[in-house]
Amino acid sequence: MSKAVSASAVSEDEIEQIITLAKEANLLELSIREEEAYVRVVLLPKAEDSRNAPDGANRASEQMEVTASLAAQYLPQHPFRPNGRVKVGQSVRKGDPVGYLLSGPLLTPLLAPCNGRIADLRVEPNRQVDYGTAILSISHEE
Repeated sequence: MSKAVSASAVSEDEIEQIITLAKEANLLELSIREEEAYVRVVLLPKAEDSRNAPDGANRASEQMEVTASLAAQYLPQHPFRPNGRVKVGQSVRKGDPVGYLLSGPLLTPLLAPCNGRIADLRVEPNRQVDYGTAILSISHEE
């Protein structure tokens, strides 16, 4: 069954309903493919939502994992930037690239989910990783 839907035909309520259903099913990612359309909803892990922690919560001691979003080869730096490798103790800002996943010709950046310091590197460079594999962890700092 294929149905063409314009962006204006999907209401905010319908999008919220899809997100609620994905959360209730504990999904981190939901993909829908049709012949001429592709929709992907990615939900951030609950740990990402530390900004909603109660006042006085010790956020500095929290660690967030960066996980593989697909099965691929883990590269600690961009192939054309050999000096860009992250190291334990290095300070990173939310959105900074902290590694890459190479799957065929596709190079997908791994981005820091928060400001902080690299706490642990869990995967050796150039290793094949599966979806959801913890690559590294970041000690959250504000």
